[in-house]
Amino acid sequence: MKKAIIIITSVVVGLFILINIPINLHNNKYYYATHMPHNRNQYPLIPTLIGSSKFPSKYIKGYQVENTGSTRGPIINQISKEKIATRHDTFKVDNYGSFYYPDKDNSYRYYGYVSSPNGTLSKPLQDGKNISKQSKNLVFKEMDTITEIVRKSIPSPRINLQWIWNIWFKIHYR
Repeated sequence: MKKAIIIITSVVVGLFILINIPINLHNNKYYYATHMPHNRNQYPLIPTLIGSSKFPSKYIKGYQVENTGSTRGPIINQISKEKIATRHDTFKVDNYGSFYYPDKDNSYRYYGYVSSPNGTLSKPLQDGKNISKQSKNLVFKEMDTITEIVRKSIPSPRINLQWIWNIWFKIHYR
């Protein structure tokens, strides 16, 4: 009888743990994305901006967060900030990449990088041409700033499963 109780208890506890791992990874994805090891031009925060949860604007003060998408489709989060280098410019980052607009009213004139599925900024764009060194530095500086602000302001999870997130990220976002 004792053996059966121990087996049933072990199965219930094991199922509870297995069910809570994906919930933990989903609820803390912004924490894990900003705390994982990555290359210089890789920003794991970018691919996590599309999904089923809204990016909490309280974690990124000084920036505007826009959550778009339908209830049936994925929610797309966009982080933006105006007046980066001049009075009329804006910087935007979403799951597609990072873009700097020297004139916020002219969306056809931009500098930026398209993001690969794993968050690596590649394919530099400047109105269809190569990107200037000044704009390149501005895009990467702003992405570093966003990542650092989120890293410092987001609370850590009660149970840190960073190692599972790192493995899952490498498999899922190739």
